[in-house]
Amino acid sequence: MKFNEIIKALREDADLTQSELAKEFNVNQITISQYERGTRQISLDMLINYAKKFNVSTDYILGLTKNPTPNYDIKNQLNISGQNKIHKIEMKWGIKMNYQEVCYIIFGICMILSVIFSILTKYIENKNKKQHKEEIDKLQHTIDEILDEEPEEVKELVNETTQQSIIEDTKIDEIGTLPYQRKMLLTSYEYKLYKLLKPLADKNNLHIMSKVRIIDFISVKRGMTKNEAYSYICKIKQSHIDFLICNPENLYPLAAIELDDNTHQSIKAQNRDKFKDEVFKSAGIKLYRVKSISEDLEKIMNEISTFNKKSNF
Repeated sequence: MKFNEIIKALREDADLTQSELAKEFNVNQITISQYERGTRQISLDMLINYAKKFNVSTDYILGLTKNPTPNYDIKNQLNISGQNKIHKIEMKWGIKMNYQEVCYIIFGICMILSVIFSILTKYIENKNKKQHKEEIDKLQHTIDEILDEEPEEVKELVNETTQQSIIEDTKIDEIGTLPYQRKMLLTSYEYKLYKLLKPLADKNNLHIMSKVRIIDFISVKRGMTKNEAYSYICKIKQSHIDFLICNPENLYPLAAIELDDNTHQSIKAQNRDKFKDEVFKSAGIKLYRVKSISEDLEKIMNEISTFNKKSNF
């Protein structure tokens, strides 16, 4: 696995959210997110923090070994040939080498190389940041337009963390191309459900949208402090809903439909679903959970249509 996949797996296995881990490491949640997406180079200090926190070696985190806790007893690890080579070095230079000292020397060399690598990486990042100032300004302008509809306290809080996030997310690799590729919007099973819902939505004069971020149609209430508002935003900003049913005239969100397939069976997924149910209940939007495409979808769409006709939006 790649480095970012390894640290994400370690966090999820420990049943920690990005916010909880960021709090333990005394960093911003955005930093943890960038590490796990592979858009930010990890520092030496953070590498050591991950190794200590999850009780694994740095080699495992960097993908150099598949063994999370390798045996570092060099004397036992060296084969006879390796031991003979060390003996020859001892004889040539007239020194007595201790295996523990050898381990420290090797570790020291690795640390020095890591520092050099971090310095070079930082230099490349700074160079790329200067070359992409115009692109960053455009992204900042786009975010400003989005924030126009948000509460003032949310605007101020987001502006404090936006610039660093934009810079890190627009990094390019050595050949000057962004590391993105196209993928399917829906899974095969989600698409089957979409093909059943679409004609029912058209029949009931409803508009259906797929893979919509919750933060795009649910916001935090006014009256909270900046920290409280940002905390609640972080809890939903990375979540999405499978299908959002809207009023076709103004795209007012009427209800949502979530496909509860096999990925929703773990305890962690069930806890996320429970929190998502509470979010929708708080926002006054009904969330339908569909476990199979054989369920009575027409009944669901009729209920949503009836609610749309009775409401005055």
